[in-house]
Amino acid sequence: MQWHDKGIILSMRRHGEKALILNLFTENHGRHSGVIKPSRKNQGDYEIGTYVRCQWHARLEQHLGYWALERISSPLAAIINDSEALCALTASTSLLDVLMPLNESHEQLFSAFLKLHLGFKERNWHGAYIEFERALLEAAGFKLDLKHCAATGQKDDLAYVSPKSGRAVSFEAGKPYEKKLLRLPVYFLKSKTVQNALSILELVEALELIEYFLERYALEIHGLKMPMARQRLKKVLAERVEHQRLA
Repeated sequence: MQWHDKGIILSMRRHGEKALILNLFTENHGRHSGVIKPSRKNQGDYEIGTYVRCQWHARLEQHLGYWALERISSPLAAIINDSEALCALTASTSLLDVLMPLNESHEQLFSAFLKLHLGFKERNWHGAYIEFERALLEAAGFKLDLKHCAATGQKDDLAYVSPKSGRAVSFEAGKPYEKKLLRLPVYFLKSKTVQNALSILELVEALELIEYFLERYALEIHGLKMPMARQRLKKVLAERVEHQRLA
């Protein structure tokens, strides 16, 4: 059995003395594993975050199988000196590796991941990262609805988010329950044309909101914890916010 696809390398581990087991997130086959035997010449093609054309083959579908890969592009050259972007790259691949079941296609999530990949290369990744995590949360079965008030239906003066439904609540409707509601970050009130220009503080606030729902509705119910790479991303960005505040 064999198939062809495109995917991004999520993780790797040694398999014997000369082989690697690579996890890829592919466009049409979801997260998938396989073995590859790199040569000295192409070892750099298998870095985490690399976008590849891939062929997977095995005698039976349930077997581990083998990869044949052709490198398309990698964002690493553009972000190698950017510690925050490197943290975001490892956070995104780690989240997919932890949360996505094997062999389950998620086309919208893959599209969001490719946009993030392009954002790294163009050094304009903040908004794309938030949309990636939002798509990841939706693929895990929980959708945020932040366009109108859950209580009144109005689209203006939105200020809170229900921790149970993930729906927005207006300032007037939510004020009596303020202590029980989450604050709606400014990022989600911006138009698409300006979301990529968000400040680091706005990025951290958006990350915190999505983190709440990822932990409650995607990770904890499966006995999983937030990957260390994602925790490190939040810590690095929060430290920059604090440094800016004290400057």
